[in-house]
Amino acid sequence: MGKTFVISSAAILLSVLPGICSSVQAKEVWTAFPSSDPPAVQISKTATDGRTIFLGGCNKLLGAGLTGTFSAYQGNALAKIDDESEPVTFEITGKAGTEQFAGGLHYIGGEDSWGITGLLQPDFVTAFGRGDMLTIRNGGGKTVFSFELLGSSKAAKTMQRVCGFATGPSVSAPHSWNAMSTTAISITGDIQISEKEIRFENGATLQLAPTDHLGVFRVAKPTNPTLKNGNVLCGREPPTFVVFGRDGNTKSLDRSSALYLKIYNGNEIPPASDAIGMDNSGRGFCALFNYTR
Repeated sequence: MGKTFVISSAAILLSVLPGICSSVQAKEVWTAFPSSDPPAVQISKTATDGRTIFLGGCNKLLGAGLTGTFSAYQGNALAKIDDESEPVTFEITGKAGTEQFAGGLHYIGGEDSWGITGLLQPDFVTAFGRGDMLTIRNGGGKTVFSFELLGSSKAAKTMQRVCGFATGPSVSAPHSWNAMSTTAISITGDIQISEKEIRFENGATLQLAPTDHLGVFRVAKPTNPTLKNGNVLCGREPPTFVVFGRDGNTKSLDRSSALYLKIYNGNEIPPASDAIGMDNSGRGFCALFNYTR
């Protein structure tokens, strides 16, 4: 299925913008060519190895996210088994730190290229737009190829505008959530959240400040509030960061029927990828509470 999807994605992107493929050469910045019928954007860049070329982008007909293929790769960090997908990590580094996004690549034998399996979600595009370097690593952690992200901000904004997908969770106004997991029911109770605070069932609050990572918030005023039954969020150590995790099948927290409240007590900002689903990779993670509307 992965092979068929990526081939059709690339075909749609190229058919929208004929003749662009010939312009994919080593460039100083990421290119971004929008089209309106259907709404699509083609982006391209040559890797730091001077050979591997990424050609992809977004297409509103395919859904929210980014797809594409890597061609002319001459290394040995990827398998060459036709239509076989293998796990990789898309790692973005920049001023916001290091953000990692799980994904997959599969070999397209007829083209001697590797396609992205499925779509990289809108949160990846947001991180892509603010990063300095994109590195793709195989399942063993070995670098496959890297791309400088000069010009990626414009490319990301073009994709977000033309393809019309959300850039991350939106919680500008307070939202009420009902405790669902045993820990949430017994410790926090029902909650209200916004970009400024979490208000717990017993009236205690936790003041928040946004970070550069969408859905990730810093605890603005260090405190360890006492909650239901004398419990606290994360033991003796006061929380330092919280993440509002949403259902991975939705484009934003506003559209999610589930909230995964993740609590951290470390000094390192959790990655933006922690704001999708129940999983976490941020250091200092210490508690998870589940809620529903």
